[in-house]
Order: sequence, then C-alpha cells, then structure tokens
Amino acid sequence: MARAWQRPRAPAAVLTAVDDYLARNPVTGLALARDDALLVERYRYDRRDTQRFTSFGMARTLVGMMVGVALDEGRIRALDDPAQAYAPSLAGSAWGAVPLRALLTLRSGVRAGEDEGDDVARLTRATLGSASEIGAPGLPALRGRQVAAPGERWAYSAGDSFMLAWVLRSALRRPLSDYFAERIWKPMGAEADASWLVDRSGQELGFTGFNAVLRDWARLGMLLANRGALGGRQTIPAAWLREATRTQVALRQTGRGYGYGYQTWIFADDDGSFALLGEHGQALFVDPARQLVLVNTAVQSARELGGSETVALWRTLRRLA
Repeated sequence: MARAWQRPRAPAAVLTAVDDYLARNPVTGLALARDDALLVERYRYDRRDTQRFTSFGMARTLVGMMVGVALDEGRIRALDDPAQAYAPSLAGSAWGAVPLRALLTLRSGVRAGEDEGDDVARLTRATLGSASEIGAPGLPALRGRQVAAPGERWAYSAGDSFMLAWVLRSALRRPLSDYFAERIWKPMGAEADASWLVDRSGQELGFTGFNAVLRDWARLGMLLANRGALGGRQTIPAAWLREATRTQVALRQTGRGYGYGYQTWIFADDDGSFALLGEHGQALFVDPARQLVLVNTAVQSARELGGSETVALWRTLRRLA
C-alpha cells in the first residue's frame, strides 16, 4: 500500500520562493516534503502526476544503496574485493582488479574513452545504439585502460557506475530492477511502478535511466532522510547510509562544488545533507536533520549537475520550511 501524504498549506514565504524559482527555470516537476507532509507539488509543460520522471545520473545513488543492502545480506563480502570476484568476465580487463570501494567513489582509475568527458556518450552508443552489446562476454564496448591506481584519482565516470551495476547484478544473479523493487521500492510504500533503462542484454545501465512518478521520488527522499527506515522497517542499513552520505572524496578533488560519498553527492558544508544529481537539472536534495526533501526534474539544455539556482532554492527552503 502506498504511503500516504499529509497535505498542509505551505508557508507563504515557501510558496513565493518556489514560484520565483519556477518563473526562471525550465522545471517539469517539483516537490517539497517534510516528514509525512507534501508541502509543494508542481507540474509544468503538460506533465502530470501519473507520468514517470527520469533520473539521469540520480540512478547511480540507487545502485549504491543496493550495494549496501547486498553487503548486509552477505551477497557481497567486502568492499575491498575486486570486481572480478563477483563478475568473472571482467578478469583480465582494466576493471577486473578494481575494488568495489573504488567503483563506489568513482575512483577506479580506468578511463573508458579517449578523453575524460566522452564515456557517457560511448556507453550510450554501446548500450542503446548500434555498437556491440555492452553486456556481451568481455564487454567489448567498454574495455578501458588504467590511467591511475584505484583510489588515487576521481572522475565523474559513467563507466564506474555501469561496472558497479554489472558487478552487483552478477553477485545477485538476478536483475537489479527486481532486487530494487523487492528490497527498497515496495517496502518504502511507492504508489506506482518504476522502470529502468536496460541495454540489449537486459542489463540495467546503472549510470542513468531510472524513472518514477514525482511523489515516489519524494518518498525515496524521505526514506533516505529517515536513515533507511520507514514504518518501523529498516529497508536500507542505517550504517551503510551513514557511510554512503559522508565525504569519501573531498570537494577539492571533485572540482564540482560538492564532495562525494558512495555514488552520492555531499554538500560542501558537510552538515549531513546530501544530494542525488542528474544531468539537465534532475536533483533530489535530502536533509535528515530537518527531515526535508526537495525533488526537481527539469529540461535544462546544459548538463550541469546541481545548478546554482536549484541549490539556492534548496538553501532558502531549508531556512523557511
């Protein structure tokens, strides 16, 4: 059964801040939630509450949370295990000896393309276009080469997140979509089915392509704000969430205005708040101390993560809500 929302009237100052922000930004959906109350829910450009909104890079965090559940269940033994311990097809590749911890923090040291910025495009062509199937034995479309020792260098790598999803699926021996629905989505009280983008082999992409209705994005945010527990049930281990949402990679290393945890962005003030961020304006901001969540879906042309205006709105709402 879907977890119900209370619908109190938001403070006037909150509504004014939201309206001002929407007037300047191409937002398709926005939701603000605190505890069990949905304070704001807005749709634009003919979007409706029954439509799924896509994640882009926010999907990475979901894979990271599943790793925590699998570790708690013993399906993954240790984060310092190499990827090939769970995905034997990676043995002998640049990815095979990379520890899971390095994949979680985007520090594999493997470059999937010829330069720092093209692995998303290459992965997209390989998984959804006409190139070789990414899920085929040997992963021919993502061979990669080692340019730094694991753990030494951070890069916003789609390849790391894809490989983490590949290794997790191999460890579970079942689709990630099924595991996520069973362990996280249904227990949190989602109102609608979600969907995952998969390649032609059936592998969830991991670095993008999770889709859900706006209110369920807010429910997911509240699950994370509650340290993985809702209704007396611990869905995601609290200890894992603490590790996943603390700074593992400093802001000075990412150069993105955020630190990085386990497939999760950490605010610079390191006050316990964190974010799921995706290209073109997708964001889920979470403040566990205030039990506050902001969901923003958008159609921005730029691929910037966590745009400055969205962050400014979040800081304002944390003060006003």
